[in-house]
Amino acid sequence: MSNQSLHQQALEALENGRIEESVHLLRAAVEQSPSDSQVWNDLGVVMEVLGNPHQAVECYSNALVSHPFHREARANLIALELQTMTRKRLKEQATQIVMSRIAPDGVLTLGARANSL
Repeated sequence: MSNQSLHQQALEALENGRIEESVHLLRAAVEQSPSDSQVWNDLGVVMEVLGNPHQAVECYSNALVSHPFHREARANLIALELQTMTRKRLKEQATQIVMSRIAPDGVLTLGARANSL
């Protein structure tokens, strides 16, 4: 089966909600044609949707190795990195808020609103 056919079948499977089949077909397509930047990008999108950001980054990076000016892969990679940075910053801010409410004796103090309940 040709790389283009595998890619098309993967997209059709994805459209019909058969995500695992789509992943299998996309992996087969990149194995058959490792320099196909669009297939790498599409596999990255699926990996991201499935909650595998590290694999998505790897796929987007492979797309950019194959085609350094692949706009969609570059945009997807940047968006994923920004999301990761935002989540990290929010986690740090939440940690700072919690830590600021811990008294020297290690007891968590609640804000005025919570204390009045």
